[in-house]
Amino acid sequence: VFATLSFVIHYNEGFPERFSEDVAIKEMAITQYSNEIRGMCHSSYSQREQRPKQSCEFGDKSANDKGFLFGDSHANHFTGFFDTLGRDAGVRMIDYTMDQCPPIFGLNSGENLVKAKACRSRNEKAKKFIKETELDFVVLAASWPHFKTKNIFKGDSRLDSPEEIQEHVTQQFLDTLLWVEEQGAVPVIVKDIAYAGNNDPKCTLKNAMFEQKRDCSLPHNQNHMMELIYAQIQDRVKTVKIIDVKPLYCNESKCDAELNGIPLYRDSDHLNHMASELLGTEYVRFTKNPLTLD
Repeated sequence: VFATLSFVIHYNEGFPERFSEDVAIKEMAITQYSNEIRGMCHSSYSQREQRPKQSCEFGDKSANDKGFLFGDSHANHFTGFFDTLGRDAGVRMIDYTMDQCPPIFGLNSGENLVKAKACRSRNEKAKKFIKETELDFVVLAASWPHFKTKNIFKGDSRLDSPEEIQEHVTQQFLDTLLWVEEQGAVPVIVKDIAYAGNNDPKCTLKNAMFEQKRDCSLPHNQNHMMELIYAQIQDRVKTVKIIDVKPLYCNESKCDAELNGIPLYRDSDHLNHMASELLGTEYVRFTKNPLTLD
């Protein structure tokens, strides 16, 4: 029913009178996908051999300060956020992202060993770019590993023990960040968003369209393993900056599905691009822009 209604709305090049501008904005937000907007700057597994491109610049393209965003699809959905921060701080950004590939050098991460090694190879291309480019910031964002992760390999063996996973990820992540520091860049980590699970990303849109009052809130889940790792990182990596957007739309127990009338998600696990830009705008209203050199 909803798909048919959406088709009719688009076919008529507008909304029936009973649907407000608020409804139009909500639907527009939900249909904005960062991977489509960023084009070849974001790669699927089949496009894994691509290298970083100067054509993937965003943020303040005329700026001298430079930043590099890499990671998986969760790095990709933060491109709107960093476009906003880059423009605000005067930083020229380049994005280099690939599905299911966290930005940790030397880590084999994937649903099977072949894909895990491909991710590691992809990150080596990012490492080469960082080494050859004078960068001020290196931003790392991902759907980060957790205690129950089943896609971490050490050598050719899959790690199953939560203790082994935590130890291995901690060491590789620390090594990555310390290496970035050695290159003269400030490492910036982005914590993951709240996982929406079975919540419908169109929930607030349907409420607005059909005058419903469904509870659209999400659980405020935390990645407990990464929280432990972040604490160690802050002790060891002196220049690291850590970004968490969840306080903008979450309290201690639950998270809102929209902010300032804009739905935040496009599916259970990704922000839509309009929401990503909005989170950037709101973040710098309340917090010092992390893309500034102290």
